[in-house]
Amino acid sequence: MLFEPYNLRGLPLRNHLVMAPMTRNRASVAHVPTPIMVDYYAARADIGLIITEGTSPAPDGLGYARIPGLFNAEHVKAWKAVTDAVHAHGGRIFVQLMHTGRASAAAHLPAGARTVGPMTEAMADSVYTDTDGMQPADVPHALAIAYTHARRMVREGHSPGVTPRTRGQSPRSPPHRIRRRSHRPCAPPVTATWTAVECQRSRASVAHPCAPS
Repeated sequence: MLFEPYNLRGLPLRNHLVMAPMTRNRASVAHVPTPIMVDYYAARADIGLIITEGTSPAPDGLGYARIPGLFNAEHVKAWKAVTDAVHAHGGRIFVQLMHTGRASAAAHLPAGARTVGPMTEAMADSVYTDTDGMQPADVPHALAIAYTHARRMVREGHSPGVTPRTRGQSPRSPPHRIRRRSHRPCAPPVTATWTAVECQRSRASVAHPCAPS
């Protein structure tokens, strides 16, 4: 049964296997997906459904070293190379949107970005940086997080789904409430190339299939 085809509410998968998100830190220092990421995901296209590594939906969510982003045209072009390679091998791939929140180091953020989170208290744990090794986490600016723009970028990058997640959340924080409300289908479609699927919820995140029908 594990290796038999499965229909995920209209999205056909070649088997019941799902690859969980795993941070690989293989994007460029500018947080753009690289050719090695194309090879990495294409090599795993035999899995029924791939959920990518955490991918930031905004400049202020790039708090880890070399994690990919998905909020501008350069990101879309690079992610499209990944999704095209997976699709060419008959695979399916969802993008996990992950804002690093207060689990962040300013050394990784682009100019004009700032560390944000659900509260104005620094995380107790340290954060790795390429330049200075382990460093104390920054004191964040309290901010609610929106994923709408990144979802549109996901569609342009030809990934049929997205699983949003925010690091360093408090159970009483506004981002947490946004996450609890958000297990519903994505906004109205902009293309007609994907099959409609319903949202799938896991213990770690809420999957939002961007599913034009």
